[in-house]
Order: sequence, then C-alpha cells, then structure tokens
Amino acid sequence: MASVHQTRSGRTIVQFYNRAGERRSLSLGKWPVKAAEKVADRIETIIASQISGERLDRALAFWLAELPEQDKWLFRKLVSAGVVASRNEEIPEKLGAFVKHYIDGRSDVKAEPVKMYRRAESHLLAHFGADRALDSITQADAEDFRIYLKGCKGRQGKMAENTIRKTCSIAQQFFEKARKRRLITENPFEELPTTTGGNKAREFFISRDLADDVLRALPDTQWKLLFALSRFGGLRCPSETLQLTWQDVNWESEAITIHSPKTEHHEGKGTRVIPLFADLRPFLQAAWDEAEEGAVHVITRYRHRSTNMRTAFLRYLNRAGITPWPKLFHNLRASRETELADEFPEHVVCTWIGNSPQIARRHYLQVTDEHFRRAAGVQRAAHALHDGAIPCDSERERETAESRKPRKKRGDARTYETVRTSPMGVTGLEPVTSSV
Repeated sequence: MASVHQTRSGRTIVQFYNRAGERRSLSLGKWPVKAAEKVADRIETIIASQISGERLDRALAFWLAELPEQDKWLFRKLVSAGVVASRNEEIPEKLGAFVKHYIDGRSDVKAEPVKMYRRAESHLLAHFGADRALDSITQADAEDFRIYLKGCKGRQGKMAENTIRKTCSIAQQFFEKARKRRLITENPFEELPTTTGGNKAREFFISRDLADDVLRALPDTQWKLLFALSRFGGLRCPSETLQLTWQDVNWESEAITIHSPKTEHHEGKGTRVIPLFADLRPFLQAAWDEAEEGAVHVITRYRHRSTNMRTAFLRYLNRAGITPWPKLFHNLRASRETELADEFPEHVVCTWIGNSPQIARRHYLQVTDEHFRRAAGVQRAAHALHDGAIPCDSERERETAESRKPRKKRGDARTYETVRTSPMGVTGLEPVTSSV
C-alpha cells in the first residue's frame, strides 16, 4: 500500500513496497499532497501489475509512455526508485545545453539583458562545467558558486557585491525555468541573496564646475550633447540618448519626449515627457544647427553597435587629466536627479527621470557638499541673528528676534506673550463640549 506524508520542512514523500517487497521512498519536493496521492496510486498499480504479470489499463499505459516527454523529472525519479525501467534515449539535462536553449529562446528581451545572461552563463559553465546535470546541483553547490564569484575580477578589482547578487539572480532565473519544466524539483539558488542595493562607495556627484571641465575636454558637438543629455536632461545613456529624434524635441512647448527601451515593457512607461531644461537647450541648439537636412536622430555619429562609449569617454577624461568617477553615465543621471530633488516635488522629479521614489532613494539621490555648505550657512546666520549681528529681514526672523514683544494672533486679542506665559485652565486648549 503506497502512502503519502509531508516532512516538517514541507517535502512530500511517497512510500511504497516494490515488487521484491522492499520499502522504498520517493521524494517529490514541495508537491501538493493531492497530486502526490495520484502518483502514489499509479505507483501502486504499476507494482501490482509487475507482480501479477497483468497488463496496465489503457489510460495508465498512455500516461507512462508519455511521461519521459511530459515530465522528465518525475520519470527519472520513478526510474531511480525502481518503479519503471530506464530508456536508452533518456539522458539527464545538461547545464550548458539548457542555459543556451533558455537564452536563445528569450526573444522578448533587449540586447543588454542578453549580455547579462551571457555573462552569468559563462560564470556558471566556468564553475560547474557544461556537462553538469541540472538535477545534481544542490543548494550547497549554489552557495559555493557565490563564493566562487567573490574571487572573480570586476571593474574595480574584485567583483562587487551587487554584481554577485545580480549574477546569482540570473542563475536563479535559469533554474526556476528548469523547475517549472519539471527537470528539477527545487531551485538550488532560491535562498541566495539576490536583491541589489545602493553602493554608497560608488556614488559620485558631478558638480557644475566638473561638468564644465568635462565639456571642454570633449571633442565635438555630438559628444558634448551626449554628456549634456545625461547630466542636464537625466537621460539613460546610450539606450535613451540614441532613441531621441528631432521630432521628439518640441521647441515651442519647450518639452522633449523620451523613449525608454528599459521601461517600455511596463504599461504606460514606454515614454515620458521632460522639460527642455535651460541647461540643456544650448547643446541641443548647437546640434540642430549642425544637423544635415532630413536628419532623423539627434545623435548620429555613435550609433554603431561596435561603438564603446564608455571606453571613448574614459579616453577623453584621461587626456584632459580628469579623474574618472565610478559608474560614468549612471552618476550623471543621479547628479541631475539630486539637483532637481532640491527644487521640485519628489513625484515630479521621478516622472522626469523615469524611475520610482524607492529606486531614486536607493540608487540616485545623493548628499552633496553643497547641502553641507547651505546647512552650515543657515546655522551661521541663525547664530548671527541671535547675537544681533545681522538685521531681521523676514517675518520668521522678526518672530525669533522679537519673541518677547507683544504680537496679536488672528482672531484673538491676547498677545503672544500672554499665550506663552498664562497658565492653562482646567479645560485645557479644547473648547468645552456638552456631556453625553
């Protein structure tokens, strides 16, 4: 008699006796009990048929015949438990072939995500090998893979924590697809940390003075505009800057329509409209004056896939003796969002930049030297005001400097001094109400 039970960890186990009378267990992972009970009934019928020599009923025979194609994982489990015989053509899925098939089938994603998939693939194959069976990779193996990534090289020496987490997240994505196809019962990467966070060490604010130095170092109008679109317009480079056309620039309404390949898969997030910022206008105007008749795209000279903007940008900075900052293009956007956040409401700024308040706080908004200077200046002014060193210009300052002078409150003939010093009555500040 086959039976089903669940362990404390939630694993579903089918226990049965094979035709030799030996007790066997079949682990189905975190299967629902009802689904496991159906498998248990089928196992019991198959074992009974083997003992009696009778043929399986038609429905069960068809299920068993189609099982290698419909559910390879369960078929291998039945083979390993001795319930059914192995088939010569049944070969365990290999890591290299599966990941390649998965990436090749993702025609729905853009080029940049595919590059990240390929990088994660290369790390997986370097660590596990292309011929490693998917179902042989355990949670302990996944943890070892994370340790392996810590020893890999990145742009700043060792691989950054966020890069490690992103790589593990992609590996988790690969194995989740394998789990859904029933090639494995559990995702060995599901418990690894994959959420990326802001890296304060790589934040850098590009001040206006530094921006001026960079602009002087750039070789032509197109490069200056590329820089300005990110630093003064907050565009993603290269995805949004290369999408921009002259038709998107409305000079009369002073607005620019931005097309965002990164967010277009979210409903209503494919485009956004930003102001034609005063800081950005001169660079657009210069590019417009130089544009050939009938030109479509704003950026025309660096559109080929082989163009590496980061490498070229670094070359121009180094020639000018400017120390490159971390995350070259991202920090341009972050600097612009930080500036705008000092002047406009959060929801307005996020709409213009094209991110959410949560993402902005985690990855974009920065505390700058100017914030400290302004705060220190206000503090010095407050001390000077208290000492009588500077005149009181505003109403708030007059209240501070002349707090002891009588001042009438709206709708009340009592002075401020009276309200501040008079004892409170037994009824408090609230008006008297009738008892109920």
